[in-house]
Amino acid sequence: MYAIICLINWTAINKADTKYNRLWKGYNKLDTKLREIVERFIMARRKFDKQFKNSAVKLILEEGYSVKEVSQELDVHANSLYRWVQEVEEYGENAFPGNGTALADAQHKIKLLEKENRYLQEELELLKKFRVFLKRSK
Repeated sequence: MYAIICLINWTAINKADTKYNRLWKGYNKLDTKLREIVERFIMARRKFDKQFKNSAVKLILEEGYSVKEVSQELDVHANSLYRWVQEVEEYGENAFPGNGTALADAQHKIKLLEKENRYLQEELELLKKFRVFLKRSK
């Protein structure tokens, strides 16, 4: 909290006094670094477990609350709630597996299958080339 107050005071001084800015140009880099650290500390990505997401979606779908009301009450962005509702409607009980989303798991599975497909295609081409080589040797 003290760092935030210092940051606010520092930026107010920087904007108010241009003469002060000219004298302390070297501190702009420190100011930027301090701002990045404070923003990273304040704006850390929050993670929600499956039970929390399901109960939030239940409030919207079954209890009849609006997304705006739930987002304000639970302090969750409305876009996150819309995405959670969409995932529950699309995947049902399989929504929110582990820490990821059902969509991310499906995309991961698709990538693995595409990789396996490429490997098998390369193997098939190699076998075709080898077959041609065997025919020539006979």
